[in-house]
Amino acid sequence: MNLLRATVVVLALVTLASLPCVIAWLVVNADEMTERAEAARRKLPRLRQHRPIEDITAELRRLSTALDRAGSVVRRESVLTMRDRALREAALALGETEHLGDLDGLDLEIERVRVIGVLQRAGLRVDDTVRQEHP
Repeated sequence: MNLLRATVVVLALVTLASLPCVIAWLVVNADEMTERAEAARRKLPRLRQHRPIEDITAELRRLSTALDRAGSVVRRESVLTMRDRALREAALALGETEHLGDLDGLDLEIERVRVIGVLQRAGLRVDDTVRQEHP
């Protein structure tokens, strides 16, 4: 019993004696540890809260129907903008890349078709936004 008590007392004294050294080391290296923690945080994927993919898909189908019924050019552009936003959200939820915000014109149309294809291959039922105009 005396040996156990002596061991505990020695360990307590060593701990107390080394505590100032540990505190000094932490103070000296705080900037480096902060930089390392920040670098590690930047490497982690950004975790975002997404709406359920089912809700996003339902919105895409609703917007596809609205796009078919859009009468004016202004209304059509508004629906396309909302649909692009929903496509971006769906792609982000699935971890897919998209460039809908970076393109315009024909390149934007091609990117819409590509993103829709990615979503359909993932098993989502999304109506196609590309419409062929007949003379």
